[in-house]
Amino acid sequence: MSKNFNKRKKMPQDIPGVDDDPGEEQDYDDLEDDFFAPVVIDPQEQRIYEADYLKDDSYIKLLKANSVIRGKVVADKRGLKINIYDLKVLNFLLKTLQECVKKDTQPVKFTTLVIPLELFKRVVDDAKNWRTNFIKSVEKLEYIAFELNNYRDWEKNEFIIWQKTRLVITPNFKTKGEERKKATCEISFAKELATACWQKTDYTHLDFKTLNSFTSKYAIRFYEALVAKIQYYTNFNNYKTEYDFKQEELEGIFDVKLSNLPNGFSYFLCKIIHFDDVVIPDLQGKLQFGYEIHGKDKIITFKFQKDYLEQFRTRKADTVDLAIEKFRNLIDAKKTYDDGHTRVYEIDTDKPENAMMDFLLNISQYYYGISLLKRPEEINRFGEVAMSREGDLYYINTRKRISYGRAKKFLIYLYKNYYEQITREIRALKEKGEVAAKTKQERSLFDDI
Repeated sequence: MSKNFNKRKKMPQDIPGVDDDPGEEQDYDDLEDDFFAPVVIDPQEQRIYEADYLKDDSYIKLLKANSVIRGKVVADKRGLKINIYDLKVLNFLLKTLQECVKKDTQPVKFTTLVIPLELFKRVVDDAKNWRTNFIKSVEKLEYIAFELNNYRDWEKNEFIIWQKTRLVITPNFKTKGEERKKATCEISFAKELATACWQKTDYTHLDFKTLNSFTSKYAIRFYEALVAKIQYYTNFNNYKTEYDFKQEELEGIFDVKLSNLPNGFSYFLCKIIHFDDVVIPDLQGKLQFGYEIHGKDKIITFKFQKDYLEQFRTRKADTVDLAIEKFRNLIDAKKTYDDGHTRVYEIDTDKPENAMMDFLLNISQYYYGISLLKRPEEINRFGEVAMSREGDLYYINTRKRISYGRAKKFLIYLYKNYYEQITREIRALKEKGEVAAKTKQERSLFDDI
Protein backbone atom coordinates (compact mmCIF):
# COMPACT_ATOMS: atom_id res chain seq x y z
CA MET A 1 0.00 0.00 0.00
CA SER A 2 1.33 3.42 -0.94
CA LYS A 3 1.89 6.01 1.69
CA ASN A 4 1.33 9.66 0.81
CA PHE A 5 3.70 12.16 2.46
CA ASN A 6 1.93 15.12 0.87
CA LYS A 7 -0.57 15.90 3.67
CA ARG A 8 -0.20 19.65 3.84
CA LYS A 9 -2.92 21.74 5.45
CA LYS A 10 -1.29 25.15 5.20
CA MET A 11 1.03 27.24 3.08
CA PRO A 12 4.50 25.64 2.87
CA GLN A 13 7.15 27.20 5.09
CA ASP A 14 10.78 27.94 4.36
CA ILE A 15 13.42 25.50 5.52
CA PRO A 16 15.13 26.87 8.66
CA GLY A 17 18.64 28.17 8.17
CA VAL A 18 18.65 28.43 4.38
CA ASP A 19 16.51 31.49 3.73
CA ASP A 20 18.87 34.32 2.77
CA ASP A 21 16.26 36.79 1.52
CA PRO A 22 16.53 40.49 2.44
CA GLY A 23 13.98 41.90 4.82
CA GLU A 24 12.65 44.43 2.35
CA GLU A 25 9.01 44.99 1.55
CA GLN A 26 7.92 44.51 -2.04
CA ASP A 27 5.20 45.72 -4.35
CA TYR A 28 2.98 42.84 -5.40
CA ASP A 29 1.71 42.05 -8.84
CA ASP A 30 -1.91 40.99 -9.12
CA LEU A 31 -2.10 37.38 -10.22
CA GLU A 32 -5.40 36.01 -11.42
CA ASP A 33 -7.29 34.39 -8.55
CA ASP A 34 -7.26 30.92 -10.08
CA PHE A 35 -3.59 30.91 -11.07
CA PHE A 36 -2.72 28.47 -8.29
CA ALA A 37 -6.00 26.56 -8.39
CA PRO A 38 -5.69 22.76 -8.50
CA VAL A 39 -4.97 21.54 -12.01
CA VAL A 40 -6.92 18.66 -13.51
CA ILE A 41 -4.58 16.91 -15.91
CA ASP A 42 -6.17 15.29 -18.93
CA PRO A 43 -4.29 12.03 -19.66
CA GLN A 44 -4.59 12.76 -23.38
CA GLU A 45 -2.63 15.98 -22.86
CA GLN A 46 0.04 14.42 -20.67
CA ARG A 47 3.29 12.50 -21.10
CA ILE A 48 4.66 10.52 -18.17
CA TYR A 49 8.34 9.66 -17.78
CA GLU A 50 9.85 7.28 -15.24
CA ALA A 51 13.18 8.78 -14.14
CA ASP A 52 14.43 5.72 -12.28
CA TYR A 53 16.83 4.89 -15.13
CA LEU A 54 18.89 8.05 -14.52
CA LYS A 55 22.28 7.58 -12.88
CA ASP A 56 24.57 9.93 -10.99
CA ASP A 57 26.67 10.56 -14.11
CA SER A 58 23.60 12.06 -15.80
CA TYR A 59 24.00 15.03 -13.45
CA ILE A 60 27.30 16.45 -14.65
CA LYS A 61 26.20 19.31 -16.86
CA LEU A 62 22.97 21.30 -16.90
CA LEU A 63 22.04 22.89 -20.23
CA LYS A 64 19.86 25.57 -18.69
CA ALA A 65 17.54 27.56 -20.93
CA ASN A 66 18.46 31.24 -21.03
CA SER A 67 14.76 32.07 -20.74
CA VAL A 68 14.88 30.48 -17.27
CA ILE A 69 18.20 32.11 -16.29
CA ARG A 70 16.85 35.53 -17.27
CA GLY A 71 13.42 34.76 -15.82
CA LYS A 72 11.97 36.16 -12.62
CA VAL A 73 9.64 35.27 -9.79
CA VAL A 74 6.28 37.03 -9.97
CA ALA A 75 5.65 38.56 -6.56
CA ASP A 76 2.17 38.06 -5.12
CA LYS A 77 0.43 38.55 -1.79
CA ARG A 78 1.82 35.30 -0.41
CA GLY A 79 5.25 36.91 -0.30
CA LEU A 80 7.06 33.64 -1.03
CA LYS A 81 10.63 33.93 -2.26
CA ILE A 82 13.04 31.37 -3.63
CA ASN A 83 16.02 30.65 -1.37
CA ILE A 84 19.32 28.90 -2.10
CA TYR A 85 17.94 25.44 -1.32
CA ASP A 86 14.95 26.03 -3.60
CA LEU A 87 17.30 26.99 -6.43
CA LYS A 88 19.22 23.74 -6.02
CA VAL A 89 15.99 21.75 -5.97
CA LEU A 90 14.76 23.61 -9.05
CA ASN A 91 18.00 22.96 -10.94
CA PHE A 92 17.71 19.27 -10.03
CA LEU A 93 14.15 19.18 -11.37
CA LEU A 94 15.10 21.04 -14.55
CA LYS A 95 18.00 18.68 -15.19
CA THR A 96 15.80 15.63 -14.62
CA LEU A 97 13.11 17.09 -16.87
CA GLN A 98 15.70 17.81 -19.55
CA GLU A 99 17.08 14.27 -19.49
CA CYS A 100 13.59 12.84 -19.90
CA VAL A 101 12.33 15.04 -22.75
CA LYS A 102 15.47 15.88 -24.75
CA LYS A 103 15.14 13.03 -27.27
CA ASP A 104 11.36 13.20 -27.56
CA THR A 105 9.19 15.42 -29.74
CA GLN A 106 8.08 18.83 -28.50
CA PRO A 107 6.37 18.59 -25.09
CA VAL A 108 2.59 18.53 -24.81
CA LYS A 109 0.46 20.47 -22.31
CA PHE A 110 1.69 18.56 -19.26
CA THR A 111 4.88 16.60 -18.64
CA THR A 112 4.89 14.37 -15.57
CA LEU A 113 7.99 12.83 -14.02
CA VAL A 114 8.16 10.01 -11.51
CA ILE A 115 11.46 10.63 -9.71
CA PRO A 116 13.10 8.40 -7.08
CA LEU A 117 13.81 10.61 -4.06
CA GLU A 118 17.07 8.74 -3.48
CA LEU A 119 18.33 10.25 -6.74
CA PHE A 120 18.14 13.74 -5.22
CA LYS A 121 19.97 12.49 -2.14
CA ARG A 122 22.82 11.10 -4.24
CA VAL A 123 23.39 14.06 -6.54
CA VAL A 124 22.35 17.10 -4.47
CA ASP A 125 21.85 16.72 -0.71
CA ASP A 126 22.58 13.82 1.61
CA ALA A 127 22.17 15.75 4.88
CA LYS A 128 20.16 14.23 7.72
CA ASN A 129 16.84 15.89 6.87
CA TRP A 130 17.23 15.88 3.09
CA ARG A 131 13.87 14.18 2.41
CA THR A 132 11.88 16.61 4.55
CA ASN A 133 13.73 19.60 3.10
CA PHE A 134 13.20 18.41 -0.46
CA ILE A 135 9.46 17.92 0.06
CA LYS A 136 9.07 21.35 1.70
CA SER A 137 10.96 23.01 -1.12
CA VAL A 138 8.95 21.33 -3.88
CA GLU A 139 5.70 22.21 -2.12
CA LYS A 140 6.79 25.84 -1.94
CA LEU A 141 7.79 25.89 -5.61
CA GLU A 142 4.23 24.86 -6.46
CA TYR A 143 3.02 28.21 -5.12
CA ILE A 144 5.55 30.40 -6.93
CA ALA A 145 4.64 32.01 -10.22
CA PHE A 146 7.48 32.52 -12.67
CA GLU A 147 8.02 34.42 -15.90
CA LEU A 148 10.32 33.16 -18.63
CA ASN A 149 12.19 35.94 -20.42
CA ASN A 150 12.30 35.97 -24.22
CA TYR A 151 10.57 32.59 -24.37
CA ARG A 152 10.33 30.98 -27.80
CA ASP A 153 6.91 29.71 -28.83
CA TRP A 154 7.88 27.07 -31.37
CA GLU A 155 4.37 26.57 -32.72
CA LYS A 156 3.84 30.26 -33.49
CA ASN A 157 7.54 30.78 -34.31
CA GLU A 158 7.72 33.90 -32.19
CA PHE A 159 9.41 35.14 -29.03
CA ILE A 160 7.40 36.24 -26.00
CA ILE A 161 9.20 38.78 -23.82
CA TRP A 162 7.61 37.59 -20.57
CA GLN A 163 5.83 34.22 -20.56
CA LYS A 164 4.09 33.40 -17.29
CA THR A 165 4.27 29.78 -16.14
CA ARG A 166 4.33 27.57 -13.05
CA LEU A 167 7.50 25.95 -11.80
CA VAL A 168 5.82 22.87 -10.34
CA ILE A 169 2.31 21.41 -10.68
CA THR A 170 0.59 18.96 -8.30
CA PRO A 171 3.58 17.28 -6.64
CA ASN A 172 2.80 13.98 -4.94
CA PHE A 173 5.18 11.99 -2.73
CA LYS A 174 4.78 8.23 -2.33
CA THR A 175 6.57 5.08 -1.26
CA LYS A 176 6.28 1.57 -2.59
CA GLY A 177 5.10 -0.45 0.37
CA GLU A 178 6.84 0.64 3.55
CA GLU A 179 10.32 1.03 2.08
CA ARG A 180 11.26 4.71 2.35
CA LYS A 181 14.30 4.13 0.15
CA LYS A 182 11.90 3.51 -2.72
CA ALA A 183 10.02 6.78 -2.17
CA THR A 184 9.09 8.61 -5.35
CA CYS A 185 8.02 12.11 -6.24
CA GLU A 186 5.46 12.52 -9.01
CA ILE A 187 5.63 16.06 -10.38
CA SER A 188 4.01 17.69 -13.40
CA PHE A 189 5.38 20.62 -15.37
CA ALA A 190 3.69 23.13 -17.66
CA LYS A 191 4.36 23.00 -21.38
CA GLU A 192 6.37 26.24 -21.34
CA LEU A 193 8.93 25.03 -18.81
CA ALA A 194 9.20 21.59 -20.42
CA THR A 195 9.72 23.21 -23.82
CA ALA A 196 12.49 25.41 -22.42
CA CYS A 197 14.25 22.24 -21.19
CA TRP A 198 13.62 20.41 -24.48
CA GLN A 199 14.81 23.05 -26.97
CA LYS A 200 18.16 22.58 -28.71
CA THR A 201 19.14 26.26 -28.85
CA ASP A 202 19.51 29.28 -26.55
CA TYR A 203 20.84 27.56 -23.46
CA THR A 204 23.91 27.85 -21.22
CA HIS A 205 26.29 25.05 -20.20
CA LEU A 206 26.50 24.93 -16.39
CA ASP A 207 28.46 22.53 -14.20
CA PHE A 208 25.92 20.79 -11.97
CA LYS A 209 28.35 20.18 -9.11
CA THR A 210 29.41 23.82 -9.11
CA LEU A 211 25.80 24.97 -8.87
CA ASN A 212 25.30 22.80 -5.79
CA SER A 213 28.39 24.22 -4.07
CA PHE A 214 27.01 27.76 -3.66
CA THR A 215 25.91 29.05 -0.27
CA SER A 216 24.29 32.33 -1.40
CA LYS A 217 21.28 32.44 -3.70
CA TYR A 218 22.46 35.78 -5.09
CA ALA A 219 25.87 34.34 -5.92
CA ILE A 220 24.33 31.45 -7.84
CA ARG A 221 22.08 33.83 -9.77
CA PHE A 222 24.99 36.07 -10.70
CA TYR A 223 27.01 32.99 -11.66
CA GLU A 224 24.35 31.67 -14.03
CA ALA A 225 23.80 35.09 -15.59
CA LEU A 226 27.53 35.78 -16.00
CA VAL A 227 28.31 32.39 -17.53
CA ALA A 228 25.36 32.83 -19.92
CA LYS A 229 26.70 36.19 -21.08
CA ILE A 230 30.32 35.05 -21.36
CA GLN A 231 29.44 31.89 -23.29
CA TYR A 232 27.27 33.83 -25.72
CA TYR A 233 29.93 36.40 -26.59
CA THR A 234 32.87 33.98 -26.55
CA ASN A 235 31.09 31.57 -28.88
CA PHE A 236 30.85 34.45 -31.33
CA ASN A 237 34.56 35.24 -30.95
CA ASN A 238 33.80 38.41 -29.03
CA TYR A 239 36.03 38.38 -25.95
CA LYS A 240 34.03 40.94 -24.02
CA THR A 241 35.79 41.65 -20.72
CA GLU A 242 33.21 43.79 -18.89
CA TYR A 243 29.59 42.97 -18.14
CA ASP A 244 27.15 45.48 -16.67
CA PHE A 245 24.17 44.43 -14.56
CA LYS A 246 21.75 47.33 -14.67
CA GLN A 247 18.72 48.05 -12.51
CA GLU A 248 16.14 45.83 -14.23
CA GLU A 249 18.42 42.80 -14.27
CA LEU A 250 19.50 43.39 -10.66
CA GLU A 251 15.87 43.55 -9.58
CA GLY A 252 15.37 40.07 -11.01
CA ILE A 253 18.41 38.75 -9.15
CA PHE A 254 17.58 40.41 -5.83
CA ASP A 255 13.78 39.96 -5.98
CA VAL A 256 13.20 43.56 -4.97
CA LYS A 257 12.33 46.90 -6.58
CA LEU A 258 15.51 48.96 -6.33
CA SER A 259 13.65 52.23 -6.81
CA ASN A 260 11.86 51.66 -3.47
CA LEU A 261 14.91 51.19 -1.25
CA PRO A 262 14.50 53.38 1.87
CA ASN A 263 18.23 53.74 2.56
CA GLY A 264 19.65 53.67 -0.94
CA PHE A 265 21.36 51.12 -3.16
CA SER A 266 24.76 51.06 -1.43
CA TYR A 267 23.19 50.48 1.99
CA PHE A 268 21.03 47.70 0.52
CA LEU A 269 24.08 45.92 -0.94
CA CYS A 270 26.15 46.29 2.21
CA LYS A 271 23.67 45.75 5.05
CA ILE A 272 20.87 43.68 3.50
CA ILE A 273 22.50 41.60 0.77
CA HIS A 274 26.01 41.53 2.31
CA PHE A 275 27.34 41.78 -1.21
CA ASP A 276 31.04 42.34 -0.46
CA ASP A 277 31.46 39.89 2.40
CA VAL A 278 29.07 37.06 1.40
CA VAL A 279 28.03 37.17 -2.26
CA ILE A 280 31.37 38.12 -3.80
CA PRO A 281 33.51 35.56 -1.88
CA ASP A 282 31.04 32.81 -2.80
CA LEU A 283 31.12 33.88 -6.44
CA GLN A 284 34.90 34.33 -6.58
CA GLY A 285 35.30 30.75 -5.46
CA LYS A 286 34.04 29.77 -8.92
CA LEU A 287 34.99 32.68 -11.20
CA GLN A 288 38.03 34.96 -11.47
CA PHE A 289 36.93 38.58 -11.79
CA GLY A 290 37.08 42.09 -10.48
CA TYR A 291 34.01 44.24 -9.92
CA GLU A 292 32.87 47.81 -9.53
CA ILE A 293 29.69 49.18 -7.98
CA HIS A 294 28.11 52.33 -9.43
CA GLY A 295 25.80 53.23 -6.57
CA LYS A 296 24.20 56.30 -8.12
CA ASP A 297 23.21 54.51 -11.32
CA LYS A 298 22.45 51.15 -9.64
CA ILE A 299 24.88 49.25 -11.85
CA ILE A 300 27.33 46.48 -10.95
CA THR A 301 30.15 45.81 -13.42
CA PHE A 302 32.07 42.52 -13.49
CA LYS A 303 35.51 42.56 -15.14
CA PHE A 304 37.44 39.60 -16.59
CA GLN A 305 40.84 39.07 -18.17
CA LYS A 306 40.58 38.29 -21.88
CA ASP A 307 42.75 35.17 -21.63
CA TYR A 308 40.42 33.77 -18.97
CA LEU A 309 37.36 33.78 -21.25
CA GLU A 310 38.38 31.11 -23.78
CA GLN A 311 37.53 28.28 -21.37
CA PHE A 312 33.85 29.25 -21.58
CA ARG A 313 33.60 28.56 -25.30
CA THR A 314 31.15 25.72 -25.96
CA ARG A 315 31.04 25.92 -29.75
CA LYS A 316 34.02 25.00 -31.88
CA ALA A 317 35.20 27.82 -34.14
CA ASP A 318 34.61 27.12 -37.84
CA THR A 319 36.42 28.46 -40.91
CA VAL A 320 34.48 31.72 -40.95
CA ASP A 321 35.13 32.33 -37.24
CA LEU A 322 38.85 31.76 -37.78
CA ALA A 323 38.87 34.10 -40.77
CA ILE A 324 37.09 36.86 -38.87
CA GLU A 325 39.36 36.44 -35.84
CA LYS A 326 42.53 36.63 -37.95
CA PHE A 327 41.11 39.57 -39.87
CA ARG A 328 40.37 41.44 -36.64
CA ASN A 329 43.81 40.67 -35.24
CA LEU A 330 45.44 42.11 -38.35
CA ILE A 331 43.22 45.17 -38.32
CA ASP A 332 44.12 45.81 -34.67
CA ALA A 333 47.81 45.02 -35.08
CA LYS A 334 50.59 47.51 -35.72
CA LYS A 335 50.34 48.59 -39.35
CA THR A 336 53.12 48.90 -41.93
CA TYR A 337 52.99 50.74 -45.24
CA ASP A 338 54.66 50.15 -48.59
CA ASP A 339 54.13 53.61 -50.07
CA GLY A 340 52.95 55.65 -47.11
CA HIS A 341 49.31 54.85 -47.70
CA THR A 342 48.67 51.14 -48.26
CA ARG A 343 48.82 48.51 -45.55
CA VAL A 344 50.96 45.48 -46.37
CA TYR A 345 50.27 41.97 -45.04
CA GLU A 346 51.81 38.68 -46.01
CA ILE A 347 49.07 36.07 -46.11
CA ASP A 348 49.18 32.38 -46.94
CA THR A 349 45.97 31.96 -48.92
CA ASP A 350 46.22 28.18 -49.12
CA LYS A 351 44.08 27.73 -46.00
CA PRO A 352 40.34 28.47 -46.45
CA GLU A 353 40.18 30.85 -43.50
CA ASN A 354 43.17 32.80 -44.83
CA ALA A 355 41.56 33.13 -48.26
CA MET A 356 38.47 34.65 -46.68
CA MET A 357 40.61 36.86 -44.44
CA ASP A 358 42.44 38.15 -47.52
CA PHE A 359 39.07 38.92 -49.11
CA LEU A 360 37.96 40.88 -46.03
CA LEU A 361 41.23 42.79 -45.85
CA ASN A 362 40.91 43.85 -49.47
CA ILE A 363 37.39 45.11 -48.82
CA SER A 364 38.50 47.12 -45.77
CA GLN A 365 41.41 48.67 -47.72
CA TYR A 366 39.95 49.25 -51.17
CA TYR A 367 36.17 48.79 -51.06
CA TYR A 368 35.17 50.46 -47.80
CA GLY A 369 31.99 52.53 -47.68
CA ILE A 370 30.55 50.81 -50.76
CA SER A 371 27.35 48.77 -50.66
CA LEU A 372 28.42 45.13 -50.80
CA LEU A 373 25.17 43.75 -52.18
CA LYS A 374 23.72 44.77 -55.53
CA ARG A 375 20.33 43.12 -55.97
CA PRO A 376 17.19 44.57 -54.29
CA GLU A 377 16.04 41.19 -52.97
CA GLU A 378 19.41 40.74 -51.23
CA ILE A 379 19.24 44.20 -49.69
CA ASN A 380 15.72 43.45 -48.46
CA ARG A 381 17.06 40.29 -46.82
CA PHE A 382 20.29 41.59 -45.26
CA GLY A 383 19.97 45.37 -45.41
CA GLU A 384 22.30 47.73 -47.28
CA VAL A 385 25.63 46.76 -45.78
CA ALA A 386 29.11 48.22 -46.17
CA MET A 387 32.47 47.80 -44.42
CA SER A 388 34.41 50.59 -42.76
CA ARG A 389 38.16 51.00 -43.11
CA GLU A 390 38.42 49.66 -39.55
CA GLY A 391 36.86 46.39 -40.70
CA ASP A 392 33.41 46.89 -39.17
CA LEU A 393 30.31 45.87 -41.10
CA TYR A 394 27.52 48.43 -40.74
CA TYR A 395 24.15 49.44 -42.18
CA ILE A 396 24.65 52.36 -44.54
CA ASN A 397 21.38 54.13 -43.70
CA THR A 398 21.87 54.06 -39.91
CA ARG A 399 25.65 53.60 -39.54
CA LYS A 400 24.85 50.97 -36.93
CA ARG A 401 27.36 48.15 -36.55
CA ILE A 402 26.12 44.64 -37.31
CA SER A 403 26.21 42.05 -34.55
CA TYR A 404 28.66 39.18 -34.86
CA GLY A 405 25.99 36.56 -35.53
CA ARG A 406 24.39 38.57 -38.34
CA ALA A 407 27.79 39.56 -39.72
CA LYS A 408 28.89 35.94 -39.92
CA LYS A 409 25.80 34.89 -41.89
CA PHE A 410 26.24 37.89 -44.17
CA LEU A 411 29.92 37.18 -44.83
CA ILE A 412 29.23 33.54 -45.71
CA TYR A 413 26.68 34.72 -48.27
CA LEU A 414 28.96 37.48 -49.55
CA TYR A 415 31.95 35.18 -49.94
CA LYS A 416 29.94 32.57 -51.84
CA ASN A 417 28.14 35.00 -54.15
CA TYR A 418 30.35 38.07 -54.57
CA TYR A 419 33.95 36.96 -54.18
CA GLU A 420 34.80 37.11 -57.89
CA GLN A 421 32.82 40.27 -58.63
CA ILE A 422 34.21 42.31 -55.74
CA THR A 423 37.74 40.99 -56.34
CA ARG A 424 37.56 42.15 -59.98
CA GLU A 425 36.26 45.58 -58.95
CA ILE A 426 39.01 45.96 -56.35
CA ARG A 427 41.63 44.98 -58.94
CA ALA A 428 40.24 47.65 -61.27
CA LEU A 429 40.37 50.25 -58.50
CA LYS A 430 44.00 49.43 -57.84
CA GLU A 431 44.87 49.76 -61.51
CA LYS A 432 43.18 53.13 -61.83
CA GLY A 433 45.09 54.47 -58.85
CA GLU A 434 41.93 55.76 -57.23
CA VAL A 435 42.65 54.09 -53.93
CA ALA A 436 45.55 56.28 -52.86
CA ALA A 437 43.65 59.50 -53.46
CA LYS A 438 40.62 58.19 -51.66
CA THR A 439 42.70 57.02 -48.70
CA LYS A 440 44.11 60.52 -48.11
CA GLN A 441 40.66 62.07 -47.96
CA GLU A 442 38.82 59.35 -46.09
CA ARG A 443 37.94 59.89 -42.47
CA SER A 444 36.85 56.97 -40.32
CA LEU A 445 33.13 56.46 -40.46
CA PHE A 446 33.00 56.01 -36.69
CA ASP A 447 35.30 58.86 -35.60
CA ASP A 448 32.40 60.84 -34.18
CA ILE A 449 30.54 57.91 -32.62
